[in-house]
Amino acid sequence: MLIEYILFKNGPKAETPPLELTPGRMTVFVGPNNGGKSAALRDINNEFFFKKTHEQHVISEVKFANITRECAEKKLSKFRIPEAGQTPDRQIFMRRNIGRQEVNENWLLNDLLNRFNQNPRDPNCNQEYISQHLLSMFALNLTGESRLGLVNKSKAQKLTDPPQTTIAALFQDDALRHTLSNIIYDSFQMHLVIDATDMGSFAYALSETRPPAEIERSFTDEAIEFFRNSHSLSASSDGTKAFVGVLSEVIAGDVEVLIIDEPEAFLHPGLAYTLGRQIGLKISVDKQLFAATHSPHFLMGCLSAGLATDVVRLTHRAGKGTAQLLPAARLSQMMNDPLLRSVGVVSALFYESAVVVEADADRAFYEEINNRINLYSSPSIRHAIFLNAHNKQTASEIVAELRQVGVPSALVVDIDWIKEDGQVCTKYFNAAGIPEGLRQGLRNTRQTVRSYLHAADPDYKRRGGIALLSGDELATAIAFFNQMESYGLFTVRSGELESWLPHLQCNRNKSVWLGEMFTALGSDPSLESYVKPGEDNVWKFLRNIAAWVSNTDRLGMGTLSC
Repeated sequence: MLIEYILFKNGPKAETPPLELTPGRMTVFVGPNNGGKSAALRDINNEFFFKKTHEQHVISEVKFANITRECAEKKLSKFRIPEAGQTPDRQIFMRRNIGRQEVNENWLLNDLLNRFNQNPRDPNCNQEYISQHLLSMFALNLTGESRLGLVNKSKAQKLTDPPQTTIAALFQDDALRHTLSNIIYDSFQMHLVIDATDMGSFAYALSETRPPAEIERSFTDEAIEFFRNSHSLSASSDGTKAFVGVLSEVIAGDVEVLIIDEPEAFLHPGLAYTLGRQIGLKISVDKQLFAATHSPHFLMGCLSAGLATDVVRLTHRAGKGTAQLLPAARLSQMMNDPLLRSVGVVSALFYESAVVVEADADRAFYEEINNRINLYSSPSIRHAIFLNAHNKQTASEIVAELRQVGVPSALVVDIDWIKEDGQVCTKYFNAAGIPEGLRQGLRNTRQTVRSYLHAADPDYKRRGGIALLSGDELATAIAFFNQMESYGLFTVRSGELESWLPHLQCNRNKSVWLGEMFTALGSDPSLESYVKPGEDNVWKFLRNIAAWVSNTDRLGMGTLSC
């Protein structure tokens, strides 16, 4: 009962068709808070279990692969336990994690085929009946609470019967159990074992020592002593329990569709990465996983496994939503490129927008200015990540990558970027998404503005920027920088970072400027000396950036705007 097609309500932009997705084994939803990630999972879950009886918010249609009667009977046979007194009309018993259920097999089969094969609606098809008794055996919605319950103690069963719980499947299958135990040992330096010495139940436990193979499923004195010295998993942290529970279902569970909201919950970044990677490595061809995550570490773990993973970025702002399938090649570039990885570019996928600057001092200063605007005089740059590159050129490369995956990204540079020619200049135009037909004219204007500035003062970057110009020369410079800002490239027109807020009289030396600036800005809002936002200077500069990133019709994003 795998999902073969998903139609979203939105596309990458308002004017583009809705996104259509043929999901593979792993689909990960990313995006900012309230972008629709969790809602997408709820839509899938509702479509699976309730079939249009709940309002869909992000996804408008889900199609399931057709199922033959032979296949359905085979699936049911995994859970059928004949009992004494079985009735002629095939009243059977099925045992699973949900407990012992008595159902009529023929009714279940007929309703199942009507439900999933897009046959004309059978008025006798009991949707509630099959949802309760069958669908829950093939799809699992793992909320924060339910994933912790995956590792609860489970009632024991006859080992001659097919395994009726995931822990029973692991107990019966040495290879699966050892695979999971090896992952747990690599992650926690503890061996995962299954304790059956209660005689009436199976329970997960952790051991500092590896159990000898001959006692793992025995009740000898040696085995009893071994399990007495192990530690019940129920006493472990929520992170450990969630990690074991999710991977146990991926490796040994028999559900075909796993739905997980925030799989990184309870986990520190390293374990979130490991969980994503192990899911990607271990999920079988007959399973699908749909996850909504806020964690770049989980996402990078998924991508590092090498499995083709569908990553969908969802956003919602001002009543408008977007859904964009991110290019796999770009994501691999972002994850593997040392420059992009070193500045945390993947994290930008989880924000509404990004502001990319030249160096760490720029990032710290602009982020503080934006925080103060947000507190005292919005609009600020909302839900944005500030990223610093190593220089102007690498900043432009980062912006180009982020825009390719649909993240509105502003580039902030000192005025001396205009002196670059040739391929370096092309990098800036690429990052800004300047249409090819405009580039030659803008190159000529840039060279003209540069010549004006150089004639006014060769050290124009430190001596005032465009304030050195007047008349038509100043008008030309303003028009040029305005046009670049319309494409998201923002130039410090007064010259450089250290030229902001000159009335605070901070030392312009790069090695001490930031420290002096933060001291002058103050840290206690209750003091009169604490600097609050003004109407011009850097305050206006940041508000201009906020206007660009919040404009759904912004220029510079091409067809991937969101």
